[in-house]
This record gives sequence, C-alpha cells and structure tokens, in this order.
Amino acid sequence: THVAGTYDYKTKQAKIFINGDIRNQSIGDGQLSRDWGVRAGIGNHEKNRALRGSIDEFRIYNYALKSDEIKALVSACKANGGDETAAAQSQSPDITADTTLQEQAASRTSEDKPKVIATSTGPANSDSSSKRDEKG
Repeated sequence: THVAGTYDYKTKQAKIFINGDIRNQSIGDGQLSRDWGVRAGIGNHEKNRALRGSIDEFRIYNYALKSDEIKALVSACKANGGDETAAAQSQSPDITADTTLQEQAASRTSEDKPKVIATSTGPANSDSSSKRDEKG
C-alpha cells in the first residue's frame, strides 16, 4: 500500500492519499493529530498499539506534492515490482537528510525546483526500537 501525506504551508491544506487517491483533507496548522482530531504517527497507534509491518521507503520533499506527482510515484512503485519480500529482509534503514524542513520552507521561492530533502533505503520495522536508541 502506498501512503502519501502532504501539507502546503501557504494554504494550510493537509491531504492524505492511499494508492494515489485522496482519502482525506483538512485545513490546519500542519500537525495531523490536531488538524484531524486523531493521533497520527508512524510506529505507534492510540492505546499503544505498535505498527505491525514494515515501511520500505519514505521521502520528505521541500514542497507539497501534487496529485499527479503522487500518482506517478505509485505507478513507479508498481513498475518496480513492489517487492515486499526483499524490503522485509533489510533491518537497518539508511536515513539521510541534507537540511531541516524549516530551512527549506524559509528559503523556498517559486523558482525553486522540487527536491527530496530526506529519504530512506528502508524498511523501518516496528521492532527496531533498540536500533533507534543506539543511533540517537
């Protein structure tokens, strides 16, 4: 399943897409748990129910992706086979970032080109809390 969330700080519009289709949207301050009245996060759910599964890839962009861009990502994922077995074999996600989200938002102009500012080579499994502690 491909999940994408966007937030446009200019319009204060938050959106959630599942497999390229918009499933929910709201106006708010960019904190999904406050904008939609439910807790939003990765790896934990209300009443301490941990995520049972793997996240094999994530990206953080310096702008809110448009619907057609998200659909293209879904198509690319399907074209690459969406190999969940191979993704589940890796236990150490490699996470990189070259700047903070605040720095990107503050310096972005209309002429800026889209840029991925953080990515993982996943997956990040819910049972990797000890690895997270070792890395800080």
